[in-house]
Amino acid sequence: MSNLPTIVRDYRALEAAVKPLVDAANTENWRPALNLLYMNGSVMSFPQVSLPVLVGLNGAEEDVKMSMDLLQGKAKTALAPLVSNLARLFVPRILSMVQKTEFVDAVSKGQEESVMLLFVSNIGHEIESHMNELTKMFVEGAFTLSELISIGVFKALCDLRKDQIRAGLSENEYDEMVELLIGLNVVEPRLQVSVCPLCANYQFTISRYSPYSDKCPKCGCEWTTATLYTLEPSLAKMKGENADLAVFASAYLRNRLTYSAPTEDVEVYPNAVTNVNDHEVEVDVYLPQFNIGLECKVFEDALAPLTKNRLGSIVGGLSRQVEGFSSIGIENVVVVTNLPQESAVRLGQELQKDVQQRSMKITNLVVVQGNVDALIQMLDTLSSSIAKQVGEKLSEMVKKVALKDETNEKTHEILKSTEVEPDKSHKKEELKEKEEFTS
Repeated sequence: MSNLPTIVRDYRALEAAVKPLVDAANTENWRPALNLLYMNGSVMSFPQVSLPVLVGLNGAEEDVKMSMDLLQGKAKTALAPLVSNLARLFVPRILSMVQKTEFVDAVSKGQEESVMLLFVSNIGHEIESHMNELTKMFVEGAFTLSELISIGVFKALCDLRKDQIRAGLSENEYDEMVELLIGLNVVEPRLQVSVCPLCANYQFTISRYSPYSDKCPKCGCEWTTATLYTLEPSLAKMKGENADLAVFASAYLRNRLTYSAPTEDVEVYPNAVTNVNDHEVEVDVYLPQFNIGLECKVFEDALAPLTKNRLGSIVGGLSRQVEGFSSIGIENVVVVTNLPQESAVRLGQELQKDVQQRSMKITNLVVVQGNVDALIQMLDTLSSSIAKQVGEKLSEMVKKVALKDETNEKTHEILKSTEVEPDKSHKKEELKEKEEFTS
């Protein structure tokens, strides 16, 4: 290419955050922790809260349905008299206030500040005169509301956990992943809600170091506990952008190439933004020396049926991305997905057809399914291929150096021989002159 792409920015600085996952990838028993990479950041977050989290569940949600129902009923029963008492205290005063001429005029004229001042001046005195009674109500209400909050949080955590599992993992795979991530110090607990299935006792703790207990202190029955886990901040940032899979692939390749191709400084750029002639192209993992580009696609619902319309939409988006790759000289493309094998195969076939029909200059195109072992196998194959090319390049360099040394040696011998010949002829001339002088 006449104009090599310029790297505008990349995420190499964030590779340290995925080091525990690279460590896990180099083992057999810890690899299931990498299933985290196949979870879409949107699925991992509560609605309207861009914070990816995981939920651990000790026990079964079904076991505490009766207890949850009873706690909710108790809370509703306890709230009724509190609401009634508050109404008796303030409703008469409020009704009296809203009938006053100055209040009506302020409301009709849209004078919000005047309305607020009138409200505070009328209700403020009422609050002061009943402060002791109100304090008692608020204390009672706090306990009642804590039950409702605990029930709500427990249910919200369980619902989020089920949504995350439905997105692409089995329940056992999800639980194993969470346990392994805890062991790798990739996640940490933030809050726990425990409910007793027998006596309807509950415990709500907000802490990074929750005082976890297996049994209810009231009846001795085992708790059913939901625990909210957050990711390490840098990893959470990447997961929110769905950039963690690309950064992991880059860090893993860099680690492998350090051993398999130690003589070559292989450039690997995660989440690279390149620029050629003021045209930017994003490449999830870019290896410019070998014209290799990886595109990582983590879908929100990987197990959803791959209908004709959905497949066409995915192929269209990927085809545009591959076309961008081709424009900066990338010839070898790997698409990493979280799709099951059958869907990944279909996607690969349709994408290959589209690339050929549009006459893109792509030599190799591979689509990888959403499987940890398949991902590692692909990265190992890629690093081996690069190491082989590096080895061949090194071998050619060695041959050239050897040929150059051999040529220099022959040249030296020739020069040496040409230096000896004049000496012999000079001696002959001296001998001839001596003979002539003698005679």
